[in-house]
Amino acid sequence: MPLTLYDFLRQGQGERAASVFREGEFLASCAERGNLYHMGTFYAEVLYDGERNEVREVRGFRTLRNLEPYLKYITVTGNGVGHGGTKPGSGPED
Repeated sequence: MPLTLYDFLRQGQGERAASVFREGEFLASCAERGNLYHMGTFYAEVLYDGERNEVREVRGFRTLRNLEPYLKYITVTGNGVGHGGTKPGSGPED
């Protein structure tokens, strides 16, 4: 059974990160924010602390408003969100 947003949000930060890296589909990287993943029925955002080289926060959401920082890196269609071709370390800001 796929992980629901509700179950994801009940997890601690470490568990969320593990869930994203295990089950998430990478969509885009944004230097100002972090990395965006599709989790099946919701999106997850992994925010990084570049100075410490560690995950700062892992958030889950469904709203399109939270996709705004990534819109120039992804394609939004009637069927959902697709890869924009940018992978971690290969974006214009990296």
